[in-house]
Amino acid sequence: MLKAESKDSLGFAWTYSNLASVKFKLGRYDEALSDHRLALSILKRYYREKNHYRIAGEYLEVADCYMGKADLDKAMLYYHKSLNMSRAVFGEKHAGVARAYYHIGRVLEASNDEKMALNYYQRSLRSLSGESETGQTNLDSVSAEPLFLEVLASKGAVLNKLYRQHSGMIDYLERSLSTYQLAIRMVDKMRIGFKNDGSKLFLVEKSAGIYENAIRTALKLFDVSKNQVYRKLAFSFAQKNKANLLLEKLHESEARHFSGIPDSLHTEESSLKANLTYYDTEIKNARFRVGDRDAAYLQKMKELYFSSKSEFDALRERFESNYPKYYQLKYKT
Repeated sequence: MLKAESKDSLGFAWTYSNLASVKFKLGRYDEALSDHRLALSILKRYYREKNHYRIAGEYLEVADCYMGKADLDKAMLYYHKSLNMSRAVFGEKHAGVARAYYHIGRVLEASNDEKMALNYYQRSLRSLSGESETGQTNLDSVSAEPLFLEVLASKGAVLNKLYRQHSGMIDYLERSLSTYQLAIRMVDKMRIGFKNDGSKLFLVEKSAGIYENAIRTALKLFDVSKNQVYRKLAFSFAQKNKANLLLEKLHESEARHFSGIPDSLHTEESSLKANLTYYDTEIKNARFRVGDRDAAYLQKMKELYFSSKSEFDALRERFESNYPKYYQLKYKT
């Protein structure tokens, strides 16, 4: 039997945690929770119950499992455990702290407490050094840019919800629009830094929703205020989004032209990407619905997602071996 303080114990903790992550992605939340508890018991013994970032991370994943089960009370409990430990280890300015704040906001939003959810989204942004107490933002100081963008998108959406609940308060719409404008600036900054295809795919998917919501918010502000500035902004967002999509298509066309890749393989690649985007969207939409049919559908979507992801990874390996020019242009530039 392994001693609690042996290095092998940490290896087992990693194993249990990794197994739990796989089961979580497959929607097997109870099994994932069982493995996370085993990982936690090892980590707590090894670190002698002291605050440690790995224990905080495990708490966060336990909370994710409860969120998947739509058990909001237990999800909130473990997100707070993760938050308190992360703050004890890192202080207020850290991605681990920001992630906990963000997920607490998601639980609050799912519980229809939009005002408190907004409060936690703002705390998350400040923890990433992206937003000061006065609301001033320096994008160059932002850590964990994908998380920052995710929080901005959620903040913009919850401000829209608050406007619908308080239709006379146009301030919520104006703040939502400002949030989406900041998110668009973040997208522009990230686009310069992202090189690999997986990162670009994330950015294309995320930015499409951000532009769509920015356009919708600007048009709503025009309808309410009749101020032509908002109409022009909506048009500007639409043109910029279109230009970005065209630029992405041009890059893809250039890669195909110089690499000689067969149309059949490009069609397969496009189909797999479309499937991955669809399944991922369906998973996100189904996660907060409750019921046996919803759980079964969520499980099916997750299985289809991982099947398509395996096919996509295999196709990329084929490109790397048989069409290195295309692989280099498409996935490494």
